Formats: sequence, C-alpha cells, structure tokens
Amino acid sequence: MTAALATSFTAIADSLAAADIVIADSELENLLQRADAAKPRSRQSLAAYLMEQATPWTTPNPHCPYAFARMAYLLWQSDYPVQPVACAQCGRITPKLDRVIDGARCCGWCASRRTQHICERCGRLGHRVTTTETGGLCRRCYQKDPARRETCGGCGQSHVPSKRTAEGLPLCGNCARPKYVCVGCGRTDHAKKLTSAGPLCQRCYDAPARACGQCGTVGPIAVRAQRGLKDLCFRCADNPYARCAICGHQCPVHTRWPVGPVCLRCYRRTIAYPETCAACGDTKVLIALDATGARVCGSCANVSIDYTCRSCGHSGPQHYAGMCLRCSVVQATRLLITVDGTMRPELEQLPVILADRGQPASTLRWLSKPAAESVLHTLAADPEPLSHATLDQCPPTNTRHWVRAMLVEANILPRRDEPIERFETWVNELTAGLPARQSSLIGPYARWAVLRAARRRARRRGYTTGAADSGRERIRTAVRLLDHLDEQGIQVGDLTQPMLDGWTAGNAQRSANIAGFIHWLAQRRITASDLKVVLQRPALPSEIVCEDAHHERIDRLLDGDGAQDLSTRVAGLLVLLYGARLTQIQQLTTGDITTSAGSTLIKLAQHPLQLPAPVGALVNELAAAARNERRARTPNGEHYLFPGGQPGMPIHTATLSRKLTDADIPDRISRSRALLALANDVPAAVIAAQLGLHATTTSGWAKFAQRDWSAYTASRLESLSEQTEETA
Repeated sequence: MTAALATSFTAIADSLAAADIVIADSELENLLQRADAAKPRSRQSLAAYLMEQATPWTTPNPHCPYAFARMAYLLWQSDYPVQPVACAQCGRITPKLDRVIDGARCCGWCASRRTQHICERCGRLGHRVTTTETGGLCRRCYQKDPARRETCGGCGQSHVPSKRTAEGLPLCGNCARPKYVCVGCGRTDHAKKLTSAGPLCQRCYDAPARACGQCGTVGPIAVRAQRGLKDLCFRCADNPYARCAICGHQCPVHTRWPVGPVCLRCYRRTIAYPETCAACGDTKVLIALDATGARVCGSCANVSIDYTCRSCGHSGPQHYAGMCLRCSVVQATRLLITVDGTMRPELEQLPVILADRGQPASTLRWLSKPAAESVLHTLAADPEPLSHATLDQCPPTNTRHWVRAMLVEANILPRRDEPIERFETWVNELTAGLPARQSSLIGPYARWAVLRAARRRARRRGYTTGAADSGRERIRTAVRLLDHLDEQGIQVGDLTQPMLDGWTAGNAQRSANIAGFIHWLAQRRITASDLKVVLQRPALPSEIVCEDAHHERIDRLLDGDGAQDLSTRVAGLLVLLYGARLTQIQQLTTGDITTSAGSTLIKLAQHPLQLPAPVGALVNELAAAARNERRARTPNGEHYLFPGGQPGMPIHTATLSRKLTDADIPDRISRSRALLALANDVPAAVIAAQLGLHATTTSGWAKFAQRDWSAYTASRLESLSEQTEETA
C-alpha cells in the first residue's frame, strides 16, 4: 500500500472510530473495495470528505463522493449505526447513487426523469426505460411490449417472466412467489406476513395503521421507519415534499422545472393558462425565471422543455410529444380508424369533427376507453358501406349511441327517427339473448304488439324516449313473469288467475306493464281466455305542495336567486305555472316559440299559450341561445330548447327531473299544485286543449278543485249565439 493510500486509509478508520464504529482493518479494506474506493483518487476524495464533515456517518449529506454514499449503504446493510445517504430527489435509499443533479447524489431513475424522450410506440414524451434499434420505449409501452411476454410454466398464461426455474421455464409474478398454508384460514396462498404463529395470507393479515412521519395521516404505511427514517404513507413515499417554487407551499413535488420544484396544482394551472413571456413576448407556458426574476418560457431559458405544439403552434397541455390536446385528438382518432394503413373515405373528416367538439382532454379520455376503441375499429374495419346497420353490430353501450349521433350531425349517416329505431334494435338484441322457450313468446309480442303500436304512435304524433322507455319496461316485465314461471316449474299455458294475482301482488305499476302481455297471450289462446289483470284507476294526488312554497319557488326562478342555469329556470317555470309534463318540455324547439305584438307564445300542445312578460323574456333568451347551439339542431332545422348530451337529441327526462330536483323543484307535486290552481280558474276543456291533457284528466282535476263550470258553459254558448245573430 502506497503512502497516499495508507494516509487515506488511516483517515477513514479514524472517522469510523469517532462514530463508535469498530471494524477490523481487513474488513475495512474489503469494504472499501466493494464501495469502489480502491483507486487512490476515489479513496483520497473519500478521506478528504470525512475530514471536512463533523458527523458524516449519522447526518449524511447528499453532496458527497460516490464512494461515501456506497460505503454508508454497505455499513447500514451490515447493521452498523450508520445513516445511509438518500436520493436528493425522491428521498429513497438505494444501493447505487451514481448520478448527480445540481451537485447532489441521486438515483438513476430520478436522473433519467430530467431527460425526456419521445416513445417510438405511443409518441408520448416521457422517461425512456429501454432502448431499441430505432429509439426507445416509455415505461407503459415497455410493460405492454408483446415481445417480452412468454408462456408461464406454472399457469400457462402469457405474461412477462418474473423468475425462471432451474430448468429455465419462465414464471409469471404470481407463480414465482412461494405459497404457504395460512394459519388463519387454512388456504394455500401467498403469504402477506410470516408471523411467529405461522404465515398469514392477504385476507387474514391486517396491516397496522400508523401515523405518517411526513404528513401525519394515520393509515397504512408504505415505507417503514428504519434506523432513524420516518414512516411514510403511500402518498408521501411516492411524492417527496418540497417548497413549490410557484405558490411557496410545502407540498408533494409533481415535477421539476428550471424555476424549481412545482406542485401538482401549480403545474396544471401553469400548463392550462399560458402567459406572455417576458423575453420573447409570445404566449407560452412559463417555466423559468430570467436574471430579473421575470417569468420566461423554456426556449428563452435555453432548456429543452417546451409546451408548444409543433402542428398548430398553440402552447398548453400536451398528450403526444410536441402536440397540443386538440391535435392529439386528431392523431389518436386517425390511429383508431386506420386499418392496414388505409382510412375509409367516409371517416376522413371524423378526426377533425372530434377535435372541434367538447373539451379535448375529455375527448382523449373517451378515446382511450375500450368501448370507444371497439366502436371506431368496427366502423373502420367493416368492408360494407357505412350505415346504421354497421353501428348496430357494435356492443349495446352509450358509446354506440353517442357515435351515431355524432355521425348523423356530421352528415356521415342519414337522419332517422332515433327513439323508435333504437327501440327496435334493443328488441332484437334482447330477444337474441333469451332462452329459446322465452324468445318464442317475447319476440312476437315485442315486435307485433309493443313495437307495432310504437310505430303507429310515431307516425301519428311522434315517439319520444320516454315512450320508448315505457315500451322497454313492458317487455322486461313480461320477461320477469316468464322467469318467475320457470323458477316455479310452471308452463305458460298452465298460468291461472291466482298465480297471476300472486305475482302482481297488487303492484299497480307491475299490473299496468303486464296487462298487455296477458291480453296478447289470451288472444292467441296460449293461456286461458278469462285471465284478467286488475288495473287500479289513477288516484287523486295524495301530496300537493303548499301554495306559499309554490309561489316562493316561482318568484325565486323569476328573480334568478340561485345557482340555476337558464334552462332549469325556464323548465321549472313551465312546471310551476302550467303543470307541463317533462316529456312536453323535453320536446320543445325554437319552432314552438312565437312572438306576436310584443307577446311571447309557447306551444305545449295544439294551441299556443301566451306567456307573462317576465317568463317570455326568459324563454326568448333561451331560444336565442339554442339557435346558436349546433348540437341542438333537430332534423327539421329547428333547435331544441333543452338539448341533450348527444348531438341532435333532446335532454332525457331523467336528467331534466334531476336538474329540477337539485333546484328544489319536485316536479310531481309542483305539477299537481299548478294543475289544481289552473282548475280553479280555467275550464277543464280549455286546460285539455292548451296543455294536451285528456278531457277525463282535466275533469278529474276540476272535480278535485270542487268547481262547477256550468255557468261558464252557458254564458259561452250565449255569447256564440249572439255573434251568430250579428253576423247574419
């Protein structure tokens, strides 16, 4: 050993002795060899550092030589009273801190995060975890790389090998873990903890809750305290705490910009709202500071981090590398609808249509869902011309309906009567999934009774989504009856009146829904002809809101005292003033609103109603907004006053009811109070004509209000006779 090495060796040994660490010379030399301190330069650097530090082994500094970080870790692993050096970026203790950021020791993962690359597979800007001949892969694509998958020798499934047997057979992560007999439940499974009583599986082991040493939250601990370290919960273990360079709060670090560590909230706000750069004057994401402390963009700070789209030049959040969210929507859609390098001509405009509608971030989340990928791939791969039948081949999800509405709005698919056509598709899909003995009854009943009546109604006065929901419920109720008979081992032809009465059990809704099916069965002599379903007559309302509360709600909507939007205010006023049904409000269009001599009229049924001036002003404002909403356009060129989430469709009645309920307007009892008030002031025949109600219904309300309109009828007839005589 040379004199320089001997001097350094003595200095290192003295430093250990000062910290009460007793270690033999031979063992210390072996330790220095393992710590990569065998060469004179590295050993002298280690000795010089130890001589400068007062307590290096108990209060380590990340600004240290690599040999010290390595040696401290080896001593810590050997149970010496030494505090290891933690990564200056993530705070984790690792055996190899061979990278340096700003002069401080850090792990390889944190160092790699400082340099981002474009993944050759997904196109995102991220951290490269492996290199290939043409570039590299991000962690997500690397984990999903099919080339890494092999058939597991244990379970036979295709997985990335976690371990190999002595014979070289690959084992997945689940099969590679040893299994034990749990002392708690007796199952053979992976051990979560090996206790003194024996191994415990995941089901039987309860992790003790402790307070996190970082944030104080009591819960499961991700990193347990060891030799002076803190207990860390999962959140603190994944995100080290630091003072945010933008807001100044002590919080988890989301990213590190030239300006310093940045929390998640400031990161999102800075990315979403670009500002004017103090150096170049362009609107960009400002991630650095100049010499005067002014905010500047990455280009002006001479760093490679930039959030400017290379396609359109817009600065802001990005999904693909160098591509804003809108351009990323175009790119993602093109990838989904391109099959074998070609895109069918009918779908060429679809990427731009998707990019221009809604929030791009929301559209990107929708495109990443399996349902959206399945629908778009089905449309792109079908060799037949694009049609509604092509979409019907997709799984029956809301995604299918949403894509259909979008294609119709873009004139890629022709318009159709959506509620009735969707109802027919639902019938076909339902009957296809039923057992043969049920399908032979439900199919004809649904097509020739329910669907046929629906088509007649559609030709006569239109078919709404509410009517379609009612038809579906009648068919579902018939299926439930057949399921009940199958469970009891009873044939449909053996159905008796007591059995039917016992199944309906006096439930008015169930009786109303099954009556048509029982009548249909009896007509075809499948069941006894004397089977009857007892239908309950609609009872008078059992609950009506008090008049003062009713008027208070009207005043609140007129004055706009609340957080309700304009559409909710108008819908609520129509319910509170005229007892309008939600199905009527749902179907209102700009064509139902007319203005004459300064008055606003609305058509709820056959004859228009003249609205009070304050209500008319709100309705006109809503109609003007609807005319500017492209997605609210109806097939005849009008616009829905209450558009739904799908283009070209009105709001669903359930959604409208929920909005009214949130505004403290219970539609059922509010409508009852409105009809009661109208029955007190207006004849039943007028109410029926103006509101589209049956005469029997309005007469019932008149009786309920205890009013006699015979005098009005007589005076009306007398007035008509006088007008006839004057004309003659």
